[in-house]
Amino acid sequence: MKRIALILILTLSLTSVYAGSSMPGDIAGEHYITDISAILNGAVISSRNIGGYTVISAEAMRFYGFDVVWSEAERTLNITFSPDSDNGEPPTIKSSNIFSGNFGGYYYYTDIVTYLDGMPVTAYNIGGETYILAEEMSRFGYNVQWIDSDRWLVIDKPGYSDFLAEYYAGE
Repeated sequence: MKRIALILILTLSLTSVYAGSSMPGDIAGEHYITDISAILNGAVISSRNIGGYTVISAEAMRFYGFDVVWSEAERTLNITFSPDSDNGEPPTIKSSNIFSGNFGGYYYYTDIVTYLDGMPVTAYNIGGETYILAEEMSRFGYNVQWIDSDRWLVIDKPGYSDFLAEYYAGE
């Protein structure tokens, strides 16, 4: 509940800043390199850190059991869980030679509204790509679990990925 309240406060504060004087494309803040592995439906996905939270690549989600559709006319990005999607294998995530916690770049204000399973989700523009707040996916019915011993943030759709069940069965 505290996490949802924090997300709501963060979203409202970003919205109020945007409504004041910021325009799409203006710098909104900094993102950082992270040593946390974000695992979506059993495979590692590209991630960054913004304000202590993990963000994952929305466009890359098409390789993890989702349909990702951009509408230029509506300026929306729709991400929909679709277990039958066959968009190829998830890309190999390259390890960085930059230490965790170091400056990774800026994120930018955007007028693009991003939806996950039909509901708005907190999103950021990093280098022209959309990143969504990974921890917020629990609000959409996904299992989101931090595994401190491995520094993993594991996200899976109940009934689709057995990653967490397999992980705990191996302990």
